[in-house]
Parts: sequence; C-alpha cells; structure tokens
Amino acid sequence: MARRTHPHLNLLSSILLLLSMVGPLSAQQAKPGAEKKPDEALLQRREQAVALAQSGKLKEAEQEFCAIILDSEKTLGAEHSFTLRNWTGVANVLSMTGRPKEAEEVLRTVLKVQTKNLPAEHEDILRTRHNIANTLMALGRTTEAEQELRLVLRIREKNLGAANPDTLGTRSNLATCLFRQERFEDAEKELRAALAESDRSLGSDHPQTLDICYNLALCLQSSKKYSDARIYARRAAESAEAGLGPQHPLTQRYNSLWKELQGI
Repeated sequence: MARRTHPHLNLLSSILLLLSMVGPLSAQQAKPGAEKKPDEALLQRREQAVALAQSGKLKEAEQEFCAIILDSEKTLGAEHSFTLRNWTGVANVLSMTGRPKEAEEVLRTVLKVQTKNLPAEHEDILRTRHNIANTLMALGRTTEAEQELRLVLRIREKNLGAANPDTLGTRSNLATCLFRQERFEDAEKELRAALAESDRSLGSDHPQTLDICYNLALCLQSSKKYSDARIYARRAAESAEAGLGPQHPLTQRYNSLWKELQGI
C-alpha cells in the first residue's frame, strides 16, 4: 500500500493548515507534563524521515514528515510536542530546499503553540527560536536573527552552562550572524569564547571544536589577520585529516582554506 501523505502538502497549503490549528487544546491533547507518548512505530518513522533528510532525499523526507504529522494529529493531537517536532522537520526540509520564508512561517506557528503551552525557557521553545534565527539569516534579516540568538544564548548559558554543546552551537551561530553583518571583531570575540569552552569540555579534536576553529580562521582572514588565521586553519585541517581521513568532505573544506591562507 502506498504511503499516505498529508492531504494539504503542497507546503504552502500546509502552512495555512498549521495556522488554523492554533487555538484551544484538542479534546485528546494532554496538558504539558502528562502528554501521551507516541508509539514505537511513529518514533521509528520519524528516525527514517530524519535519515532521509540527512542523506539528501529531501522530497521523500518531506512526504514522510507529513505522513507522520497526519497520524500524530489523529492519535496525539495537533499541539502535542511530537506533532510539533515533525512540523519542525518539515521546516528544516523547506530551508534545505531553498524555501526559508515558508520555513519561517511554519516555525513561527510552532512557536505560537509552544509559548501558549510551555514555560518561556523550555528547551523546545529555544530550539524553535534558534531555527527561526537560521531562517532569518537565510532571508538576510540578520539584525532580527541576532536578537533571537542572543535571547537563546542568554537562557542556555543560564540553564545549561556555557560549555553545553547546544550553548556552544548557539554562540557559533551568533558569530556567523555577526560575520554576515561584517562585524568581524564581534564575531571573533564570540568564536574565541566558543573555542575556549569547546576545547575544555569537548576536547581539541572534537568535530564541533574543529568547526569553530575553521570559522575562526575565516573570520580572521576577513579581518586580514592572516598569521592568526593560518594557526586555526592548519589546526582544523590537520586534526580533521587525522580523525576523519583525507577524503572526508570536512577535511577537504578545511584543507582548502589552509592552502589558500598559505598563499597569502
């Protein structure tokens, strides 16, 4: 039997559908903290949808997320956290397929439901705000993105600690946002802070640490601080080659920057 898809996806229609869902909790929707758990089949299907997206099969991922949403709405409710997480999956696919405006609309509607049902500092809300910031950056609205990221960073530093991987990811994204505004000194400051925490908590060869090194090298290159840029580019390239192998895409990306800086 063919997999069912959400009857409104066509994603522009799906946004309108999600907008229409915002309202009182459905009769079957439990209060936060007492939510009905999704069954194992739904959880496995979500894992498959994520795997499809990660492997670049975006059309198939979109269809699967929408089919999951259809069943989750029926069994768990339109405002259940699992249903909303799959709408976030749809938004991620929209972003990956060059539709950030549609992704923003989906995410803002998810956020509206979450802020009604959850405490303001709940991690689900912070993830949604972080994703909204990414779509705003894709749309060139970097000032708005910076405001969202600074809010998320402040709360995550307080609740999770500066060394938490999610906090580090937010700080790195804030640096990217500042970089796109050509505020290179501010971006460098955030990246150096992120690198110090990542070195200490995750280790000098951790992939997240190496990615921060690479971004710091790019930032320093843009500031014409070439000597410092070479230090971090070389570190990222050599560590990635040792840990991931010379043919890994990240190794090749880091090596490309390292070679470019050697020629300056």
